[in-house]
Amino acid sequence: MGRFCGECGAESAPNAVFCVECGNRLAAQANNNVVPASTVAVKKKSNTAAIGIIAIVVIVAIAFFLLLSGGGLSGRYDSDYGNYLVFSAGNKVKIYDAPFTFNGTYTLEGNNITLVFTVTLFGVSDTETSRGTVSKDKKEVNIGGVKYTKK
Repeated sequence: MGRFCGECGAESAPNAVFCVECGNRLAAQANNNVVPASTVAVKKKSNTAAIGIIAIVVIVAIAFFLLLSGGGLSGRYDSDYGNYLVFSAGNKVKIYDAPFTFNGTYTLEGNNITLVFTVTLFGVSDTETSRGTVSKDKKEVNIGGVKYTKK
């Protein structure tokens, strides 16, 4: 019968100095004082801190990737007709179509874009939705047959 580690409860050779499982130095024991593994209290190390640190690193990496990859649109896009779009943080968009200005939001799914905005004319409000596409380099937006180019 071997010696049992007081740290992890693993059995090692009778003449072992260190535990074969955890590397803990084995206490000097007489063979008649051998403690079976089932009676040794095993310390469980908490991984909460490590998991928390890993989660934070992953979140920061994702945020950094989205920032660098230009996850959304930003800036002004002009059409050949004098109207233009201004995209800003929070997926917001302003549509300038003289003499009107409309505020709305946009969503991007791949190269597909959907604009949702409210039109108020003569005191009557209506929600409008327009769909189109965005070029891979995000320099052109096509909505309703009108091409807008980033300025």
